[in-house]
Amino acid sequence: MLSDKVIIVAGGGHGLGECAAVELGEAGATVVVNDLGSDVHGDGESTEPAVETVEAVEEAGGDGMAHFGDISSTDYTDELVADTVDEYGRVDGAVNFAGILNDSILYRMTDEEWDSVINVHLRGHFALLRNLAAHWREVARDTDDYLEDGRSFLSVSSRSALGNVGQSNYSAAETSVSRITRLRRQGYSASRGPLRKNSAGTTFG
Repeated sequence: MLSDKVIIVAGGGHGLGECAAVELGEAGATVVVNDLGSDVHGDGESTEPAVETVEAVEEAGGDGMAHFGDISSTDYTDELVADTVDEYGRVDGAVNFAGILNDSILYRMTDEEWDSVINVHLRGHFALLRNLAAHWREVARDTDDYLEDGRSFLSVSSRSALGNVGQSNYSAAETSVSRITRLRRQGYSASRGPLRKNSAGTTFG
């Protein structure tokens, strides 16, 4: 079903991201697995989670490539998109599961606890979606547009966007993720054709 599609899965080294990457592989997609290899609080780095997910994708019948880096960096996401296109000649969609938690009651929350969660969840979505949109706009200008049947970006939000005690950073980020994805679709579709945008609600942790 997805044998000719190339999909980036950000945060694909663990949990729901890993499961999604394997499911895409089972459907025949080529999956580029991004992960920094950090723990749930954003500490540490390791290439192993992304590599192990790619191995699982290949065992499921798909093809894949591990890509190690910080999804909140626009320089890195530019490299991620460019390397994907260099390797496979296209990128049809992306799904962003990257996320961390640093919970604390608001009056005790440190700058680092706030910034770390906002950076990964919100800036991470901005960084990936901005560089993907720039690539897709460039492709759309070509006469040989491989994306005639559309392009897709899935952002993963959470019911915590409604507000959880001790998660003001996470709630603020998740609310904004849904909005930035919707607004990006409207702006992109107005000038460069259809962009399928979905914002899936789940619980991260």
